Amino acid sequence: MPDSESIGRAGEYFTGYILELRGTRTTHVDIYGHDLWVKTKSGRMLTVQVKASSRPTPEPRSKVRYHFKNRSKVVSDVYAFVALDIPRLLLFDSMPGNRAITLESFTIDNMEESIEKYLY
Repeated sequence: MPDSESIGRAGEYFTGYILELRGTRTTHVDIYGHDLWVKTKSGRMLTVQVKASSRPTPEPRSKVRYHFKNRSKVVSDVYAFVALDIPRLLLFDSMPGNRAITLESFTIDNMEESIEKYLY
């Protein structure tokens, strides 16, 4: 089982890969609180913080969810939440402490819509 640092790094590179395929230039950065700098097709420069999970956590009497923790006080322009096991991501413009996202939310359509919404 990979450690949390390896999971995080895999999420960062996966996010860069997905965004590059869609025409967004990405640079992996080692700056506390920011994981990627991106330049959108329209020329906007954004900071991205990536949160990755290797698998969902089943919860009693609830939907299966991926859990993401935010230990950083740094605010990024965009937050990428990556489910490595399926592999998909969703983008949001805020990170309210910790976040849980259902397995059903990680669809290809939702992934593409979030990329379109936050990066174009």
